[in-house]
Amino acid sequence: SQLPDQDWWPHGVPPVVRAVEGAPLTPRAIAEALEYRELFNKHQEQQREEARETDTGLEWRIQITPDYSCMSDERREAVETEIASLRADPEVRAGLRRRLQKTQPELARLMDDEGSTTT
Repeated sequence: SQLPDQDWWPHGVPPVVRAVEGAPLTPRAIAEALEYRELFNKHQEQQREEARETDTGLEWRIQITPDYSCMSDERREAVETEIASLRADPEVRAGLRRRLQKTQPELARLMDDEGSTTT
């Protein structure tokens, strides 16, 4: 079926907007995802500031929304503290940097340039 305003979308196809939910992640996986988000979004900002066009002409942003609803306030605070310390952990950052160098070197360079994305 066609959408009434289908020809408004680039190539006549509406964008895909998706929320991904899955099994609970470890604090380390969340820390890495948050670091990745910061790098990805910073790269997008740089491209926009430099007036670069992406392949599709669209801008992509990554949003991560943790759900702590099943935790007590004390447990949530402990987990948030652990995630923050993991984000600053040189070993965690080095592992993320190695993976990015293989798959997305432009984001790995942002890690090297910045030293730390957390302030």
